[in-house]
Amino acid sequence: MQVCFHPFGEEPLFTAQWVEAKWNSRFSTAAHSDLLGSLMALGMERAFLGDIIVEEGRALVCVMPELAARLPVEWTSAGRTPIWVSVLGSPPEIAPPEGKQLRDTVPSLRLDCVVASGMKQSRTKAA
Repeated sequence: MQVCFHPFGEEPLFTAQWVEAKWNSRFSTAAHSDLLGSLMALGMERAFLGDIIVEEGRALVCVMPELAARLPVEWTSAGRTPIWVSVLGSPPEIAPPEGKQLRDTVPSLRLDCVVASGMKQSRTKAA
């Protein structure tokens, strides 16, 4: 993601762009590691890449404008999976990750107690 510092009262100017990579999910898959590995193999610096959000048949990547122009031409595969890349004109709708609500009583509000409860482990293992 990108941070923007701006004077109070003015609109922030975010220059990062969203790129969408699609593949045929009936015949192949692309994991986060495949996508990141293929980007790094193209010589992209991790500092210019934002989060990689992987969904069924597509991935969304927030990148700096210098990379957004190159990716549709250079990024053609992730692992053994052929991909098609396009630059999006506006930020995409991203579904929040699925989770599970947990309600429990902990002996203390210390972080190790709360994590142990959420992970269903002892405090020693959670720490």
